[in-house]
Amino acid sequence: MINQLVINEDIINVIFFTSILLIVDIVLKITIETVAYLRTVGKRITVWNCITTFCWYGWQYVPIGNGRYHRFLISKHFRWGLFSKVILQYPLIFFIGYCCFLLPNIKVMGFEFDNFMGFLFTLIPPICELTSIIEKLNELNADVVRKGEDIISFIRRMGG
Repeated sequence: MINQLVINEDIINVIFFTSILLIVDIVLKITIETVAYLRTVGKRITVWNCITTFCWYGWQYVPIGNGRYHRFLISKHFRWGLFSKVILQYPLIFFIGYCCFLLPNIKVMGFEFDNFMGFLFTLIPPICELTSIIEKLNELNADVVRKGEDIISFIRRMGG
């Protein structure tokens, strides 16, 4: 029973860590879409423009040429990807990992196969999120990443 509690706590910790990574991934995606909007409409990338884009302007249709329009912050691909991760993929993978831990102990080449498989299944979501975060950081240009100093100074000015 105690071993089962430790396994449950480990899976809960991985779920919590994956949730934090998912939030970071979402913030990076919103940042990418905000920067793309600002570049499309020809505005400078400043903290104030990013805030107003996120709060108001970035949700509207923007003409991109040839009579076509694009919405940056409301993307079907983004919504479906987030929905499938949160509702379908990750819960199923964590459930399979938990079920692997419940299997009887089977020794293969000196190690317990059930714990190994459960460990692998619980590692899949955090690794997927970490690779997604790395991809999104690569999408952001270095000049946008340097805006972090501007954000810190902006927060300090707002705080007094």
